[in-house]
Amino acid sequence: MGHDISFTRFAHFDTNIISNICKDLKQWRPLQDFLHANDLCMGIAGAQVAELSNAQHLHEPLNTLLTAVPSVLIKPAHQVLSEEVRSHPERRIDTLLSYPLNALLGSSDFGDFLSSGPLADARSEQRLTAPEWMKALEAGKSNFPPTKSGKYTKAQADEFTWLLTLQELAVSHLEFLKLFQNDVSSLKAKVFLSQQIMGYIVFYKYYMADEAPKESDFGDMFHLYDIPYCKLAIVERNMCAFLNQVKRNHGVLDGVVVMNKDFLTDWKWNEEKMTVSL
Repeated sequence: MGHDISFTRFAHFDTNIISNICKDLKQWRPLQDFLHANDLCMGIAGAQVAELSNAQHLHEPLNTLLTAVPSVLIKPAHQVLSEEVRSHPERRIDTLLSYPLNALLGSSDFGDFLSSGPLADARSEQRLTAPEWMKALEAGKSNFPPTKSGKYTKAQADEFTWLLTLQELAVSHLEFLKLFQNDVSSLKAKVFLSQQIMGYIVFYKYYMADEAPKESDFGDMFHLYDIPYCKLAIVERNMCAFLNQVKRNHGVLDGVVVMNKDFLTDWKWNEEKMTVSL
């Protein structure tokens, strides 16, 4: 790629968009040229790989695409959160890079991994967890009531996201959280970007917009964690709208450009017209 990949700028593509690119060979060269020209690298999460493993007919094109264009496996959400905890009260500055997929160019190793037993087990676990997540999401509304008007407002988003962040830290990093039991105000929740982005999207999508959660949403929600650490995110139109609402009203996506899949038609942007420059 002509530079140290550990310091590259990352681009987030949602799972459906990755799948669609794999099916359309005409997109491969524009994608490669765009990533190289803008010093960007596709960041692929392990949970996305598990989802993509379902489509066996995509294993070979996925192996070819993701080892040929600038792309890497990124760290899982729990590792990113641990790095955020370690960096507190400052923001995390670690790379997202876990493994450069380009190192496998010409090999079938990644394609073989897509067919592996452990990955199939991970996908089965995702499917079993999705219905439970939906139930918990619906039940949670009773613990966070709307305003007196009967509607949720964006003024409640920060509090909701703060509470969700605390809940996750209580489960995954209780000893760290105990350090603030006498002065919770010294806990800087906004540095936990991987949790904050999920909290804001849950609130905007399921509380303010009152959308009914679907099992297919489960993966989308748990792929959000890396977006605050990317320079570009390409997602489906519905998620794009919510992410840009969050971007306008809160600081969690400062420095990130969020676009929908229409971007793939011409691969063009004008950085000067972006609210945040890459």
